[in-house]
Amino acid sequence: MADHERLKAEPGAGELATPHEMKKMARRMAVARRCLCDALPAELVQDPVLDMLLAIYQADDPIAVGNLSFYTTVSATVTGRWLKVIESRNLVSVSEGRVLLTDFGQAQVDRMLSAVIVGQLAL
Repeated sequence: MADHERLKAEPGAGELATPHEMKKMARRMAVARRCLCDALPAELVQDPVLDMLLAIYQADDPIAVGNLSFYTTVSATVTGRWLKVIESRNLVSVSEGRVLLTDFGQAQVDRMLSAVIVGQLAL
């Protein structure tokens, strides 16, 4: 099992965040983001990069670039611009019109989700 598939939720805690738990947290974060956008004006809470990373992380297969804006609160044009940014930062790879996380992107999203899980456990 790759390192990014099993992360310690908290150093020394003995708890491990499994891939299933990580995907579950990604799904919860995506739902929470949608609820924020429903409750407040979208321009106050939009974060297309986070929305895209969460969607790509949860996907079982690479997502078609043309479908990526469905997961964000911004236009396809803006989504495309942000996609170029996260691709230039080696978080995602775009090939044949499909986008997926790079190994580095996977590790970064795992790290983010692990931090959220730790934060939630501390409440």
